[in-house]
Amino acid sequence: MELISLIGPGQLWIFFILVLGIIALPGSDIAFVIGNTLAGGRSSGMAALSGIVLGGIAHSLMAYLGIGLILQTVPGAFSAMLFLGAAYLAWLGYQLLKAEPGPRSEHNATARSRIATMGQGIITCLLNPKAYFFMFAVFPQFIQPEKGSLGMQVIILGMIISFVQIAIYGGSAWAMSKLTRKLGDGRTLEVKLSRAMGVFLILIASLSIARGIWGG
Repeated sequence: MELISLIGPGQLWIFFILVLGIIALPGSDIAFVIGNTLAGGRSSGMAALSGIVLGGIAHSLMAYLGIGLILQTVPGAFSAMLFLGAAYLAWLGYQLLKAEPGPRSEHNATARSRIATMGQGIITCLLNPKAYFFMFAVFPQFIQPEKGSLGMQVIILGMIISFVQIAIYGGSAWAMSKLTRKLGDGRTLEVKLSRAMGVFLILIASLSIARGIWGG
């Protein structure tokens, strides 16, 4: 109860609803998790999810440290982040488009590949412009210095973000994995869906670049 009193139950519910709405919107994070689930199985999907969640935690830490001020005061910093993120998303999409059908087992993903996937998830989340907008425009509105420890407030809000990410992204990956097994057609269906996710990532990258050029 003492932790909740730092922010207030009403504020927490509003924050939860905002986070739920933003994370539920289709975007690069969920496409990355689902794409890896389709391409490498459940273990790869969980590694991707772990990376996205760790990236979300890093966003919370950066918001706490005030890195948002740098993005706001340094000319071109946000645009550079936008283009860099778009290029990385396009590369990830291209990798998914190259997927080829073949036998796969849930145990085929090695520890090294899972770590690499997790690292890609962290980068994907850190280069997501939508996340920066939220963390530096919306997130600070729920920090109330007069109520006590800023660090503890950031931890509480960060935990809400992580919980929603796990619930939505993890649930989506699990559902997609179950769906492909029920529909059958082996790896062929998974590859088609994986390529569709690749196209989706490239589309998101294209829209980000267009927004960066025309300021839409």
